[in-house]
Amino acid sequence: MKSSDHREGKKMKTRFLMAFVLSLSIGYAFNLPYAVSAATLYDNFNKTTIDSTKWDSSEFVREIQDIKEGKLVNRKLVSKVTAYGETIRNWVDFKNPESINYIEADVVVNAIGDKYKDADNYNIPRARLIGYFYNDGAATGPGSRWGEVQGVVNIRKYKGRLEAHWSITRYDNDAGDSWTTVDEGVFPVAISLKKTYKVSILFEPTKKTFTFSVTAPKGKTTVTLTASRTTTDTINPSNVPWKAIGTQVWFTPTATSLTGSISATFDNVKAGSDAGSTPVVDDFSSAELDPSLWNTYEFVREVSKGAFRSASRGVNGGVRNSLEFKNPQKVKDLQANVTLVSYENPNGSNTRARLGAYFYNENGPPANGYEGEVWAEVAIGGEGKDPVAFWYVWRNDSYEQNVEGEELGRGELGSVMPGTPYQLFIGWDGQKITFRCNEATADYIIGTEVYPPNHPAKSLATRISAPSSPDYQAFISATFDDVYINGTGIPIDGSWLVDLTGVVKGGAIFDCFAGTFSGYGVSMDTVGANLFNIWGDYTVDSAGIITGTFTVDDSEGGANSGTLTGKIDSKITILSLTAVTEEEDGIVKVKLAGVPLPPVPEIPENWTVKVSGSAQGILDSFTISPYYDEDESKLYPRIFTFSGTTSGDDVEVTGGFFLGQKNKVYGGYELNGVEYEEGLLSGTITLLPSAKFNFTATRGSEFGKRRIYTLTGTKKP
Repeated sequence: MKSSDHREGKKMKTRFLMAFVLSLSIGYAFNLPYAVSAATLYDNFNKTTIDSTKWDSSEFVREIQDIKEGKLVNRKLVSKVTAYGETIRNWVDFKNPESINYIEADVVVNAIGDKYKDADNYNIPRARLIGYFYNDGAATGPGSRWGEVQGVVNIRKYKGRLEAHWSITRYDNDAGDSWTTVDEGVFPVAISLKKTYKVSILFEPTKKTFTFSVTAPKGKTTVTLTASRTTTDTINPSNVPWKAIGTQVWFTPTATSLTGSISATFDNVKAGSDAGSTPVVDDFSSAELDPSLWNTYEFVREVSKGAFRSASRGVNGGVRNSLEFKNPQKVKDLQANVTLVSYENPNGSNTRARLGAYFYNENGPPANGYEGEVWAEVAIGGEGKDPVAFWYVWRNDSYEQNVEGEELGRGELGSVMPGTPYQLFIGWDGQKITFRCNEATADYIIGTEVYPPNHPAKSLATRISAPSSPDYQAFISATFDDVYINGTGIPIDGSWLVDLTGVVKGGAIFDCFAGTFSGYGVSMDTVGANLFNIWGDYTVDSAGIITGTFTVDDSEGGANSGTLTGKIDSKITILSLTAVTEEEDGIVKVKLAGVPLPPVPEIPENWTVKVSGSAQGILDSFTISPYYDEDESKLYPRIFTFSGTTSGDDVEVTGGFFLGQKNKVYGGYELNGVEYEEGLLSGTITLLPSAKFNFTATRGSEFGKRRIYTLTGTKKP
């Protein structure tokens, strides 16, 4: 090749990259008509517990119930927790903890389940009396837990063994997430399920001692253990005064794939400054937790009698009690039968049972933030003393959730009666959000650009939002049943990694949202490799059948449009499409197979490369780099550029590739040196930690006789 031809090759390369950059800078938006088809039953709550494969929330019960004991019925505080891999606490906090040095209660553990795999992988379900009893002087300011000394007495299951246990713990930082166990022990008392044990904890400041006690049923001997903190401690009032009773499932920091649960009752609670003169604080004879005695109140999330039951009480504070969908991005719309069991709202708080969702973002959100996230809900309840059905749309205007925002729309859907089931529905199609209560329907028309939400949460819930008045109480209890989803089609919102197969091979990323998609990738045919941009629209029916249209614009400046057909599997994990376009020389069909986009891969930068085939040798340098746009402000995941040279820079090889499924490579190369050529690049790359690749480079037909090179690379140390 003459020198002038070499310069022309450089120009071709420049046009190639510029066309790619320009094509990626274009934005597209499409809207589709709203169509209703058969919905899918998601959950009818026919199991005894919340189904952890469908919901991201678990059982949590805190309320007073009538408990039958033989022929008698006694009211007791019921406390239940189920936890999956993460510690959950269910406390009832004492109203005036700073005045309490003694706590006593009758405790019954009715059911308990733990998992113990090994010394580092287990959980501990437990019913507890617990509190911060003093600070040793290490607290650094208001709210600091540093130096707080905690006393606890438990009935627990530890590594498969049911036991009564006590401990003294000292916190070692302000946050209270680091601690030292000062002393602990196990009571020499046999513990059984469904038996009543009177347990207590006493701290005596002048003696600097804790006394823990367990009394077994039927008048058996009380076992009392006394333990000193240290004789050198300075006893200061607790910096974060707190005392409580309740249940907890605790997990080791390294626990994986474990479930824990506990169900317990508490009764005849005593609390005061000492053990001798302490009266009974609460025997739970009232139907409600007493706000003059406690700082936490009724909160219920459980399956009961073939329905999901949710109950919340707010006293001078809001309550959010949600049953979250496990994979909300797979839920396009939702419907449930909702029955208001109880509704008490004397002070005008926003008290409701609802179906709600973050469907879209109005701004194009900052990473992980809530700014611009739009929340929509259909609910029964309201701000009045008499409940109504209504809908509501609200936009977050702060990075943090629910800190600042603006109401975008609200309307009523009719009055409701407690005890009567109502069918609530909420869904959207990219143009509007539709709300329904039985036959009453309303639409909220979206008048802005829409972007995928950062937090595509969808849930069933009871919710209490505070009124302007700081002094209020509210209570709501409701059941949810027969939850249906995707009556308007299965959603495929999200990013997909797509392989192109057939006459045209390659890889791409498709970003799907609200019936539109856009993406980019690399295609390879018999002539060469092209960077391309693709966009279009689609519909998905309730059977997962996909139809749509697309336009593709490649780096050579050519644009073609066509049709898409295919389907999504029931688990929404395999996308199968056929793209059909009509060109001058006939119909072209391309098969596309997609999977949810995995995390962005990390590829080492520096490599040692051996060349074999039509040429042999070693590339003295070879680097692989992530691809950014022209001003290096935007990264294009899974596209990489590479460059390599031989000794003395006699030969330079440059190019780029797309990393597809199973680490397949689709791309092209340019060779500059004695002569210039372009061609195709294919092969596979093994990612870290081993990191090696095997690429095949095939010279384009317009540059003469076919030449094939094999590039074998290993990462440099």
